Amino acid sequence: MARVPPDLLSRQDVHRTIVLMLDDGGTSWEDLVPVISAGKRFVQEQIEPGDLVAVTASRGGMGFYQQLSSDKRQLLAAIERIGARPCWALWNLEVPRGPTTDSSEPNPPLFTLKRGEPPLGCHGPPANPIGYLAWAIQGLRQMPGRKAIFLFTSNPSFPAPPSLIELANRAGVTIHVIDPGGAATSIAPSRSPSRRLALETGGLWVKNAPCCFNATMGGLIEEMRGYYLLGFRPQRNRVEVIAGKPIPPVITVKVLRPGLMVRYKREFTEPPSATTRLAPRTREDLLQDALWSPFSAGAIQVQLTSLYSASPPDGRSKRRNPLLRTIFAIDGSRFEFSDTPEGKKELTLDVAVAVFTPEGQPAGYRDQRLAIVAAPARAREISNDGVTCTLEIPLTEPGPYQVRAAVVLPETQPGGDQRPVVAGSAYEFIEIPDFNKARITLSSIVLSQSADEFTRSRPAWRQFAAGTQVDYSCEVFGVTADPATKSRDVQLEVKLFRQDRLILATPPLAVSIDPNSPKPVLAGSISIPKDLEPGEYSMELLTSDRLAAPKDQVASQWAEMTVTRSQ
Repeated sequence: MARVPPDLLSRQDVHRTIVLMLDDGGTSWEDLVPVISAGKRFVQEQIEPGDLVAVTASRGGMGFYQQLSSDKRQLLAAIERIGARPCWALWNLEVPRGPTTDSSEPNPPLFTLKRGEPPLGCHGPPANPIGYLAWAIQGLRQMPGRKAIFLFTSNPSFPAPPSLIELANRAGVTIHVIDPGGAATSIAPSRSPSRRLALETGGLWVKNAPCCFNATMGGLIEEMRGYYLLGFRPQRNRVEVIAGKPIPPVITVKVLRPGLMVRYKREFTEPPSATTRLAPRTREDLLQDALWSPFSAGAIQVQLTSLYSASPPDGRSKRRNPLLRTIFAIDGSRFEFSDTPEGKKELTLDVAVAVFTPEGQPAGYRDQRLAIVAAPARAREISNDGVTCTLEIPLTEPGPYQVRAAVVLPETQPGGDQRPVVAGSAYEFIEIPDFNKARITLSSIVLSQSADEFTRSRPAWRQFAAGTQVDYSCEVFGVTADPATKSRDVQLEVKLFRQDRLILATPPLAVSIDPNSPKPVLAGSISIPKDLEPGEYSMELLTSDRLAAPKDQVASQWAEMTVTRSQ
C-alpha cells in the first residue's frame, strides 16, 4: 500500500477538529478491541484534508500520540498505542483463588508465584476520565472550525458534572457518546450521565454493535460537514440570573423541511474574547510557543525534513545508535532586514528542534540563533529563496519519535528595531528502525538535484519540477555477505505513487555494495515525466537481500515529494 503524505495545515486550512477518546477505565477490553479496529478504518477512509485529529484514553499513557495531527501515520500509530500501553487488558487480573470452608479466612491462591516473577495484577495509574475529557475540551477551545469529541464508553455512569458540560459548551465542543457494549440495565439510558453529557452538549448518544462502528462514525463525520447553525444573542435585560449564573431563555425552533434534526446546547457558548494574551517576551518562551503550535505552519512557512541514519559502531559494544539530522527550509517572504551603519542588511532568526518519545518524554533538543549579515542584493536573494538550517540530534534507541521544529523572528532585531513577533512551526512523526539487527535496513532517503536543475525546483522544500531528474541516496545496513566470497547480492526497485496509485516503477536492478565501506550507500536517479500532473507524491525504494533468509530479505524506505509544473 502506498504511503500517503500528511497534509500540512495552517490555521485557516482547518475545517474540523476531532478527539477520539476511549474510556478504557469504564469499558471492558473485549468491547474496546473492535473500537480500535474501527478507529483504524476511520483514519484511513474518513479523515479528509482540513481535519485535525487526536487520540486519547481515560487511563492515560498516550504520550505525544494524543496531540492533534493531520498525519495519518501518527494517528494510526496512536490507535496502536492504545493496546500497546502497559496493563492493557490486564488491569483486572488477579491470582485465581480456591474454595475454602472457613468463612473467616480469605480464599487461598490456587498457585503461588516463584521468587522474582512479576505479579499478574497490574496496578498502573488509575483512570481519570474527567481529567482527560477536560484536557481534550481545553485543547479544542481555541481551535477553528467545527469541534467534536467521540467518546467510547460502556459506563452509563461516566462522570458528567455540570461544570464539565458548561466547559464544553463555552468552548463550542460537541460530545458524541458511543456505547460499544450497551448500557447497564440498572440505569435507564435516558437518565444516564453519559447520555446527558451528549444531549446537553448538542451531541448524539449511540448504543452500537461492533459491526456498525464505521457507519456510526461516518454518520457523525457527515453530520459535521453539512448543517445549519442558528445563533441567538439575547438582550441582557431579558436573561434571568440565578445565583450569579445566567439561565438560557426558552427558544422554540420549528423545522419545516423533512429529514432535518434539531440539537442544541444547554449552556451559553463563550463569545471570542475581546482581549488577547500578551505575547511572551523571552527567547525560550517564544520558541516553546512555536514548537507546541498544533499547526504545521504559522506566519512563517517551514518545511521540516527529518533524516535518520546510524552512528559508526561503538568500539566496545559494536552497537550503532540512531542519528537524527533535521533540515528545515524557512520561507523568506516575511523577513524584514535592518540596516547597519556599514550599509549592509542584518536579520536575527531563532530556530529550535525538539524530539519526543511515545511517552511524551524529551529525547533531544537543539536550538540556535542565526545572525545574518549580507549586502543588500544578497539580502533580497535570501528573502526570495529563504534560508535552510540543519541541526543534528543523537538518539539512544530506535523506535517512534515525534520531531517538532520552530523558527521565530524576535521582536527586537539588530540595531534595536522593534517588530511584531513572527513565528512558524512544523512537525513530523518518524519511526527509526534498529540498525543493529542482522537484516537489511535502510536509512532515510535524501533527495537532491544537480545545480543546473535548481532554477526549476526547490529540493530543500522537496519540490521538483516535472521533466527534471531527481537524485536519491540512502545508507544500507545489515546486508548478508556470502561466507566464501564476501560478496553481496542486493536488488533495488524504485516506485512513484500518487496517493495509492502506482505512477511508475523501475525493474529490479542489481546494485553494488562496497564491503569495505562502514556505511554503504544506495544511490541513483529517477526522471519525472514532463506531463506528470502536479501534486503530492511518494517515492519508495524497495530492496531485496537475496542471500538473506526469506523473512529478512526485503526492506523499504519512503520519501514524500511535491511535483510542480514544468517550466
